[in-house]
Amino acid sequence: MVLVLNCVINMDKETADIRDGFIKMAAQDGPTVTELATVKAINNDDTIVVEIFNGLEIDDVRLKSVIKDGNKIILEPSLNSEVLITNIDNGGEYVVLAVESIARMYVKIGALEFELKDKFSVKSGAASLKDILQNIIEAVQQIVVIYGNNPDYAKLTQAATDLNLLME
Repeated sequence: MVLVLNCVINMDKETADIRDGFIKMAAQDGPTVTELATVKAINNDDTIVVEIFNGLEIDDVRLKSVIKDGNKIILEPSLNSEVLITNIDNGGEYVVLAVESIARMYVKIGALEFELKDKFSVKSGAASLKDILQNIIEAVQQIVVIYGNNPDYAKLTQAATDLNLLME
């Protein structure tokens, strides 16, 4: 019984030593799995420039795993905020995993586009939600009622002002 326990204990220690050796070897010679980085620039092609802890800058860090047209969700980080990045397939390309502070969110599904920053917009092809609402407000402002109550023009004017504050 003691012999069996020693083998199990020794085997567990050997397995732990092997695992620790692999971890040390990967840390010395292998790529880092994830890096904490600071955002230095936002590119126009769904990528960013970051600086990692040792001052090294990495250009073209992807904001999504695959760069191509089509449906997507983009979380654009704020300048000088921190992001968590990872190396893609141990190559020279990186992708953002998480962001500390979001400056802009963009979603595209088919023709529908939703963008959120200091204001938001919703579009589908040539149609814009803001344009639709603005047209409704302007049409109702033109109504004159001979018998009964006219539209509340002050509220319509306030609605148009609020719409411009809320939407792009």
